[in-house]
Amino acid sequence: FGSSFFLWSAMAHSHPVGGLDALNVDIDAWLEWEERKEGVPFRHHAAAGASAGVMEHLFMYPVDTLKTRVQAWKGSGSATTTVREAAIEVMAEGGYRGFFRGIPAVVAGCVPAHIALFTTFEFGKLHVINEDSPYHVWQSGSVGVCAQLAHDGILTPCDVVKQRLQLGTYPTVRSCVAELWKADGLRPFYRSFGATLVMNLPFGAAFVATNEKLKSAMGLGSASRTTEQAKAELPRYFLAAGFAGAVSSALTQPLDVVKTRLQTQDCACGVPLACEKTGTAPVVKYENISSSVRLILREEGAAGFMKGLLPRVVTVAPSAAVCWGTYETVKTFLGLSAL
Repeated sequence: FGSSFFLWSAMAHSHPVGGLDALNVDIDAWLEWEERKEGVPFRHHAAAGASAGVMEHLFMYPVDTLKTRVQAWKGSGSATTTVREAAIEVMAEGGYRGFFRGIPAVVAGCVPAHIALFTTFEFGKLHVINEDSPYHVWQSGSVGVCAQLAHDGILTPCDVVKQRLQLGTYPTVRSCVAELWKADGLRPFYRSFGATLVMNLPFGAAFVATNEKLKSAMGLGSASRTTEQAKAELPRYFLAAGFAGAVSSALTQPLDVVKTRLQTQDCACGVPLACEKTGTAPVVKYENISSSVRLILREEGAAGFMKGLLPRVVTVAPSAAVCWGTYETVKTFLGLSAL
């Protein structure tokens, strides 16, 4: 609903004279967005989005595990974990399999989340983005925000479970979900949702705007392209998305640290509810975004917000390349097979 509202608003603002009335919109035709000019039906976008999501998370999951370990709070007085130390910890706890802890949770969530992401993106691309408009960058950014919102609403609870397993706090997805639900119902699964949106909505806006600009500069996706041209330009989709991912991840790095602290604060030392305690009741150290920012700044300085920057960029750039490149590749071949 939120994504639809923002897209509707963006459409109205992209046609400021007379708003939507000036469009003479045929509502039935507008909702039948499968019949877009490229002739790509919804099921192809869904299949391409699901494939892209699985490939993205599988490809860089071990590096994401290291990033989570570096960013997570370790308890008062604990030294900062380096990437090398994190890798040694993972190997000591479970060998190479430790790098893939929590992957069932993220795979289960990433399929519907990426279907929502890419179908929202394609819907917005068709109805909002106008490459000839002076507001093209802002239109692309608004579509990116809506697509990211649809994605995060589904994936955030799965990401919470994934990060707790990456830290070795729980042995299985089932035990993690059961313990969190028993402790505080639905709240722990969405405690970081605000921080996730504050981070990912600007990320989505920056990513889509940069990616669309690069695709346009590279001449990708022309309606007049031949089958051979469509196949030949596929590697450039990977390049554009990778660069856009690197830029966007670096810009939103401080917020990723805040999100990780909110999601994993009770996992210090790999023991559930091992945060600072008063008597037997656990004390939530990071209550919300603002308190987390103040605490990190006071205890760790500005450098605290840069923890995990290298593994984040190393994770996001190729992940974005694989995700969006896979999406365009699968969509292209499904489209060609339907001809």
